[in-house]
Amino acid sequence: MLLAAGAAAALAPRASPAADIGSVSLSSAAVNEPLKPLAEYSAALERAASELAEIATTLADLAGADATRVVPETSPDDPTYFEDPELSEFYAPLSAKSKDALKARLHSGELGRFWATSRGADRYLAGVQSSFARDKEDLWKLLPEKSGPLGRLLRPDFDNPDDPLCLIYSCVNDPRAPPSIDVLYALKLLDEGLATEKVTAFGLMGNCQDAADKLFAYQTLVAAEADASLEDLEWRNPAPAKGWGRVGI
Repeated sequence: MLLAAGAAAALAPRASPAADIGSVSLSSAAVNEPLKPLAEYSAALERAASELAEIATTLADLAGADATRVVPETSPDDPTYFEDPELSEFYAPLSAKSKDALKARLHSGELGRFWATSRGADRYLAGVQSSFARDKEDLWKLLPEKSGPLGRLLRPDFDNPDDPLCLIYSCVNDPRAPPSIDVLYALKLLDEGLATEKVTAFGLMGNCQDAADKLFAYQTLVAAEADASLEDLEWRNPAPAKGWGRVGI
């Protein structure tokens, strides 16, 4: 697992001449809040980091409880002998009750509001793109008319964290994606893990650490690159009020 201190350098989004990602189409289901001071978004991100750390602690406690189990003796003739220990009976799958409780925490508080918070913070980061972004929109070169009906249909809406297009197109790599999409992607993977049958606390610890590393890198970027003097009285937060789900990215 990456250490948080090293994650900032490894995951830090790079500057680019990309245009600012504003609201594509303000949905009636959007948060619709005016732009808040940068300090408010930064404080919300810090609270989200604390909530994620609490989830990591819970997973570690659950994994520790599993690790106290006695390893059953097996022989090479046993069909489970060569199984990965993470998938064996040694690591008990999380109970439905534990998974539901963790999912509820992931989708409440500041973690549940992460996309609304990050869309506001991203507004102060005009010209910065995801660290995973491709240099060119190579999907669109296959289209004869990028601005035509098909081009518009295949253009992901980054204001919608659950854009169905992202099920088939890796939106996290799109050159126009905001830098916060790296964190959203990691949170979605953790959420997907919690929906996986027979998943273990030990197996989810890596997902949680990855999300924490990317959130730390994003916080570092906001602290270093965001323009706190920016004013945009017309901007309204386009993120959906319902929060984010597991679809796409």
